[in-house]
Amino acid sequence: MLRFKMCLLGDGNVGKTSLKRRFFEKPFNSTYLPTMGADLETKTISIETKELGKTEFKLQIWDLAGQPMYKQVRGDYYKGSAGAFLIFDLTNKKSLENVDNWLYELHRYADQDKLAIIMLGNKNDLFYSPPVSIDNSEIKEEVFSKIKEFEKSFANIKRPIKYIETSALTGENVQRAFEEICMMVFKTQYESIV
Repeated sequence: MLRFKMCLLGDGNVGKTSLKRRFFEKPFNSTYLPTMGADLETKTISIETKELGKTEFKLQIWDLAGQPMYKQVRGDYYKGSAGAFLIFDLTNKKSLENVDNWLYELHRYADQDKLAIIMLGNKNDLFYSPPVSIDNSEIKEEVFSKIKEFEKSFANIKRPIKYIETSALTGENVQRAFEEICMMVFKTQYESIV
């Protein structure tokens, strides 16, 4: 069994807790209850890998509070992280702009030199529902521009940053996102065991 720690990062109300709840197969809660400090849960999943066949991953998932008042206490929660989701709300452009701050904070405190990172554009159920008041192509262009900028800025990003659109409400791509980050961590951290 391969074990690793990962963090869910992003502004308050982007859906971090809802994505985690969906991954843990808990019912969706439309009432916004902010995370206080951090919340930890663990889950084991099995994924078929070419290198090892069926492989179990035990994930220690830290859901970090997105409100600015928790910035001073978040640093300790990053230590030992092998992977991170940088999450923004597709219907809230400011949350996409703030992804930069989250990446800088992650790199300031995380002590791993090979982080696996996926950007998640959450709430795609709202983003693609009429009436769409946001320019979809503009958002996607900004996402891919940010990814290129991140990869140039941080030498310890050994693998490309992936981008996945999710919906905590419908469950779209939630399982896939967690499986993808497991495989990215596997490739960056555990290649030496195969």
